[in-house]
Amino acid sequence: MALSKPSSPDPVYTPGTARGAKLAALLVDEGTSLVRKIFEDEIHKMHPPSLQKQLGKHKKHLIGLYNLNPGQKKALYPVNGYMPDSVQGLDISLLEFLLKELCTNAPYSGPRNRLRQYRNKNYGHISSTDLSEEDFDRLWKELTEILVDLGGDRDKISERLNTSIDPEQEAKHFNLLEKLYKDDMEVKDLLLAQGHSLRKCQEDVLDHGRSLLKGQEAVLNQGEGLKEDILHQGDSLKRGQGNLSAQGECLKKGQETLFAQGERQIYGQETILVELRKLPEKLRDAHTPDPGADSGPPENSTSMTGLAGAPDDVITCLKDLYSTEYEHVRPLPWCEDFNLQLESIYTNLQLQRRDSRGHFEDTGAIVSLGDIYNAREGEDSHSNLRKVRVEGDPGIGKSCSCQKLAYDWSCGKLDRFKLVFFLEMRHLAGTLKDAIFEQLLPKDAKTTSDQLWSYIQDNQDDVLFILDGLDELSKAAREVTDVVDLIQGKILRNCHVLVTSRPYHCVKDLDKCHKFYKIVGYSKKNSEGFIQRYFHESPESASKLVKQIQSNTNLSEIVVNPLNNVLICAVWEDNNNQLPYSNAELYEMIVFSIAKRFCTKNTLPMEGDELPSIIEEALRGLGKLSWEGLEQEQLQFNIDEIIKKYDAAADNMLNMGLLTRDYSFSRIKRTRICTFLHKTFQEYMAARYISGTDESSREERMACLRIMFGLTNSSHIDREVILSSRRKYREIQNWLLLIMGENADLLFDMFAEELNKAKTDKDREVLTFLCITWLGKSAAGGKMAEILAPFLSQHVTNNLGELSDHYDHISWFVGLTYVLNCQKKLSVSNNPRMIQHLTVNCSHIAAGSSQEEKLDLLEDTLSDYNKMRSVTLFETGGGSRAVHHNFSPFRTFIPRCGTETVSICVNTNNPLYLYLLSSLEQLSEAPMVEHVRIDVGTFLREMNMDGPDVDFSEYDRLLAQMIRRQSCLWSIRLEIGSWHRHDTEISGFGNLTETLQSISEHARLEVVEFELPRNDVLMTSSNTKFEMIGMINNVQMVKYKRHETFDVEPMVHELTDCIKKNKALKTLRLRWKLWDNTIITNKVYHGVCSSQTLSSLCSAIQRNRTLETLEIDGMLSESQSGRQAKIVAKLQGNKPSNYKKLKITMSDRTPVQDFVMFPAAWVGYHEQ
Repeated sequence: MALSKPSSPDPVYTPGTARGAKLAALLVDEGTSLVRKIFEDEIHKMHPPSLQKQLGKHKKHLIGLYNLNPGQKKALYPVNGYMPDSVQGLDISLLEFLLKELCTNAPYSGPRNRLRQYRNKNYGHISSTDLSEEDFDRLWKELTEILVDLGGDRDKISERLNTSIDPEQEAKHFNLLEKLYKDDMEVKDLLLAQGHSLRKCQEDVLDHGRSLLKGQEAVLNQGEGLKEDILHQGDSLKRGQGNLSAQGECLKKGQETLFAQGERQIYGQETILVELRKLPEKLRDAHTPDPGADSGPPENSTSMTGLAGAPDDVITCLKDLYSTEYEHVRPLPWCEDFNLQLESIYTNLQLQRRDSRGHFEDTGAIVSLGDIYNAREGEDSHSNLRKVRVEGDPGIGKSCSCQKLAYDWSCGKLDRFKLVFFLEMRHLAGTLKDAIFEQLLPKDAKTTSDQLWSYIQDNQDDVLFILDGLDELSKAAREVTDVVDLIQGKILRNCHVLVTSRPYHCVKDLDKCHKFYKIVGYSKKNSEGFIQRYFHESPESASKLVKQIQSNTNLSEIVVNPLNNVLICAVWEDNNNQLPYSNAELYEMIVFSIAKRFCTKNTLPMEGDELPSIIEEALRGLGKLSWEGLEQEQLQFNIDEIIKKYDAAADNMLNMGLLTRDYSFSRIKRTRICTFLHKTFQEYMAARYISGTDESSREERMACLRIMFGLTNSSHIDREVILSSRRKYREIQNWLLLIMGENADLLFDMFAEELNKAKTDKDREVLTFLCITWLGKSAAGGKMAEILAPFLSQHVTNNLGELSDHYDHISWFVGLTYVLNCQKKLSVSNNPRMIQHLTVNCSHIAAGSSQEEKLDLLEDTLSDYNKMRSVTLFETGGGSRAVHHNFSPFRTFIPRCGTETVSICVNTNNPLYLYLLSSLEQLSEAPMVEHVRIDVGTFLREMNMDGPDVDFSEYDRLLAQMIRRQSCLWSIRLEIGSWHRHDTEISGFGNLTETLQSISEHARLEVVEFELPRNDVLMTSSNTKFEMIGMINNVQMVKYKRHETFDVEPMVHELTDCIKKNKALKTLRLRWKLWDNTIITNKVYHGVCSSQTLSSLCSAIQRNRTLETLEIDGMLSESQSGRQAKIVAKLQGNKPSNYKKLKITMSDRTPVQDFVMFPAAWVGYHEQ
């Protein structure tokens, strides 16, 4: 159902029109806001980063464009000459125009185009705004997906379902949508008119050309006797034809210019563009007929550069390849006779979604890759779901998932696509077109690369690209390939793409993907089933292995990874039923088994379990090769170069079994190459080499460590380099700590050197975060803490933005425990580098009993740590977590012996641990706090609260309780943003009556600063009650009280007593802030008290001699008589000398209606 603005000035309100208005508001408000942000971001990248200067710079170009209408020209270049320097005020159509003209590579081009198409489709054709529930749900879902793809916040969009807009805003929205639609149609009509004009012009040229050709034929038929005249006339005709060709070229250039303009403005005019593109060929055919042909080719014949239908030989080759190569897999390349069916090791996927901060959240849905593309007609997979990201840890089964998808297509299970191209990124060396023929098709394929590419371009919706291992794409290949352009929709934007990668890798490359999935790995049942299949000839051995794994927690975690399952089986088989304890030991046993097999095969003598020196030398060479390859992002190695570089050790390196020629179907250039069995093995061998297991030199290893952790020799710490190194070397870093075990001195010596030479506190904070995190991962954390403790920053924090997101925070808490225990031993020497300030982002703490045990250890360690001066707790949003437990940040992080300052930043939108109520309660119990600061964002109803909403008076009571109990309190600051409530009976106005009473009794409090809401927003639901006022135009109407007086008399009395009694207070700031909120259920409170009470307050203020700063803003509203304003003005005109600042601001009582009236359907209200 399409929509447009209401057809009359006074529309009839029904539930259907209310739904239409809500959808229009979402489209106008959110859509414009998101496109505006994209344009702002692009402007900031320009030189200079100023819209005004860019408009001046490109004025001649922009003014000359046909598709810039007069109204838009006036907006950009007004008569007064002042061009806009802000994007505010530019509508979405003008923003899109500027993005296309000034920002050719602006992001989100696909979603932006879909938003424009959605707008014109649904708001351009009919005059009714009425929407059924079914149509509304469908259109809301479709628009939500578009806005989320544009970077919108799904939760914020969902909140708008419970909000309403007033009639005036509704009319504005529909008027704007109609205007935008008409603007697009004007451009379309202009392009059509220009197209018809150009076509007519070209037809005239063709007719003229035919006349010339006929004249030429007549001249040629006059005979030899007129030869000289004929030649002369022929030359004239040739000149005429030359002129004609020149005219044709000019027309062609004009046509191309028109195409460019049309492509930028109206993507949907494909029919016009196709017809226009045919004209040059018709013109050339008319000018230069084939002399060897009697007539043109048949009308429906296939061109030399394209294919009439699907290339059958390509389909046959691909299906044969996939069905033969992928029916079985060889999990252990060094065991050539061991094969398993693909089905036996395939794992499922778990759907993820991206939250407002760009983080991924589990939804719990389990699917297979085939499910994604076999969705029912009308679902996302057939329309907008074109770019799919699949991620998973090393060895978790990403490649198997891709092979399974290609295999299913070859068996006819995925007939959604005519062509499926499975490309391994580690083998990519050029363009996609080249890769298809190098990796997948035989040399004697009948279809040429140009023919196949032309078919792909013309049939994009029928083609699926499977791109396996984007994180394995080499640096050299990135410079020449177009694979990232394919993923981001810059080429073949309507093709379907599935791309796999490790987590945290290629984040920017994959940002445009429409859906995100992750591999979940093996369940307990999957693992046991695999072991039974591996030992199918020895069921007893399988049963013993399963029991061993079940009895060992570490092994149970290891076998979640399918690759580890294979390796566990191999180790069990080769080592007399002996099992490793950790991942590092597992890989060391595998390397030893492979080396031992090689020694046995080549009759190389071993003394017990000691490998021959030449094999140890080969392993060192493999370690160095691994590290240098990963440093250069290289997974493939030239065999000839290895032989040249490693000389005598090369033969053993190449033949031992850790390096292998790729066993996939890859047919890259015929140089001799080799790869490691799996990228995980290359990473393990690199970490083994750096760890010193291979006895490499200390200097060489130290240099590798600095590169690995992003610690260069520059004069400062570069967070971006550290973050980049974490992304690049993440798995090697993790391997390194496991391999080093108790012997990690080298790593922490390097950290200590870097800490010692750090010049700024910021640098030390970043290094301290890294050091503490790696201490927590080390098997010798307590011992290694002794190396670092004297050098750490006095401020420790895990709140370092994006850098923090890439590390394991439970390791940080474990490491912090080690450091504090160590520093308590050093405190007797009064070491200046003792930790004194602690900042914790609590959103990094996940629920779980194992984590609670480690946090309990930290709590015990902090309990008697008497050097902590401040504790800051952040809750930036806990995300959607299913489990909530009894962990308390206050109990854990505030020492029992007390601290000077406690600061809390509460995000009540989705907290996990920090609720305002419980925070105030626990602060009352915290020992010896001198300074308290609490910042609360938009206040929604606190999660996990039973019963109705809490009135602000409850918070007032808890604040008063906390102030009374904290006898050492010197300052308190509380800031609360906008207040949202669900209960119509409670108030969000910041009433501080009890709090002021507790302040008046406090003997030490010197600074009090409160910033509280003066308005609140009622969040409506089906249970919300409104006052019914009857039917208007056949629509049930309700009313809501938008303005309300609030009796602040008791609060003013307590404030007067406070100012009279408290002789310690020096600063008192009380502000009630009015948040600008256009939601229809927004309520503003106006505080009122008697003039006599106000006079008493002013008298107390006049007599106080200890206060230095007093600000009261928004507590009182101006009376109609203006008498109270005069009382305040008199006080401020005679300010006592002890006041450095004295300011009392009264809010205006604007002459507005107390009630607002709107259709009940807007808020889903039904009279009960």
